[in-house]
Amino acid sequence: MEFAYAGLTLAPDFSPQYRYRLRGLQKDWESAGRSRQAAFTNLPPGNYTLELASADRDGEWGPATALAEIQVRGYLYQSPVFLGVGIGSMGLLALFAHRIRTRTLEREVALVAAERNRIARELHDTVLQSFLGAVPALNRLAASVSDSDSRTQAREAIRQLESSLTDARHTIQGLRSSALVHYSLCDVIRDFASRLTNQTGIQLNFRSTGLPTLDAAVEEQIYRIAVEALRNSVRYSGASYLEVCFQMEADQLTLQVHDDGCGFDPAGVDNSLHFGLTGMRERAASIGASLSIRSWAGLGTSVILKVPINPVSASSNSPK
Repeated sequence: MEFAYAGLTLAPDFSPQYRYRLRGLQKDWESAGRSRQAAFTNLPPGNYTLELASADRDGEWGPATALAEIQVRGYLYQSPVFLGVGIGSMGLLALFAHRIRTRTLEREVALVAAERNRIARELHDTVLQSFLGAVPALNRLAASVSDSDSRTQAREAIRQLESSLTDARHTIQGLRSSALVHYSLCDVIRDFASRLTNQTGIQLNFRSTGLPTLDAAVEEQIYRIAVEALRNSVRYSGASYLEVCFQMEADQLTLQVHDDGCGFDPAGVDNSLHFGLTGMRERAASIGASLSIRSWAGLGTSVILKVPINPVSASSNSPK
């Protein structure tokens, strides 16, 4: 948009200087010197007034003169209605995409649950039934043995088999259970630890602070690590006291499982023969967590899991 203007003067040897401003766009005057043109480009929609002033021989500026009233109409995409419709449409698209994503995740969770149930049924119908069939046979064998040492060994084998049978039941129950979908991580681990220690008479102390809301996959790995640590304590340590502690700090969640059992030397453990410890470390690595095992002979064992948490997204975990 270009304007041409001229100031009238009776002095033949005098050419005035000019300044102008487009009110509505410019607050300050723009000096034009002796030029008699003003141009504007890319004016946004709105109402404007072009004002012009000239200077006399002494450089004194005269009063401003309004040369033109200008109204710039915006394109359709610049109108408030269009912007409102556009923002609303983007919101609807985002909501639609969120629903599609949610339904996709629900289908994936359903497929995983179905596969877990299938594995649970297979374990129940094969491994568990074999255990159940072996226990009576070993009991009959122990009853028929006359040698006391052999009978003691047979009963120890029965005890270990019954312990493995209990573990197998817990594994099948864990595969079938969708407890983490309905209950908080703390409640599920507390319930498992209570059921495990009630069978042995071990004193349980469970402590926790407010936990953040975690991704379902992260919660699953924490649960599996806790279950393995608890089983190891009950099965091997001979402990009379077991403590489970959840502690939330600024940027990490710490889970500690401690017992007062016999302890062991972690450096002397052959990981190729102890898949449970290897599996715990692999699960921790899969969620970017660190796992440390501290144990001393006769002084108990502590399994410490530290999971990094984003403090921006952390919030108090409410019952599911």
